[in-house]
Amino acid sequence: MTVDQWSEIMYVNIYGCTNEYTPVDAHYCKNPESFGFLAGVYFISFVLIAGVLVLNMMVAAITVSMDTIAQDINKQHLDKTDEHPGEDSSKLLDPEQSRAVDRHKEVLLMLRELEDKIEQQTRDIKQLQHELDT
Repeated sequence: MTVDQWSEIMYVNIYGCTNEYTPVDAHYCKNPESFGFLAGVYFISFVLIAGVLVLNMMVAAITVSMDTIAQDINKQHLDKTDEHPGEDSSKLLDPEQSRAVDRHKEVLLMLRELEDKIEQQTRDIKQLQHELDT
C-alpha cells in the first residue's frame, strides 16, 4: 500500500464529486453523493490499519527469513560434526564458544550429581518412614 493520493479519493467521498472534480472530469461524476465525516473516519482508519498490517507482515517475513537462515546454519554445523565423527565438536567452535560449551557440560555434570544425591535422600526418607511406621 503506497498511500499515493489517497487523500484525493477521501475528499471526493467527503464533499461529493461535483465539488471535487475539475470541469474536464465532470462527466465522470455519476453519483454526486457526499458522505461527510464518515468518509474521513473510514479512510483515515483504513490507511492506519492497513499500514500497521503491512508493517506487521514485513516484520513477519523478515523473522521467518531469519529463522530459516538460523536453521540452515545449525544444519550446516551438524553436518560438519557428522563429517568428522571422531573429532571433538569443540574444535569447530571459536574459543569463546568452546568455553561456553565447557561451562554447560560442567553445569550438566553438577545437575546429574545433584539428581543422584536427591534420589539417595529420597530413598533414605522412604526407608525412615517405613521404619517409623513399623
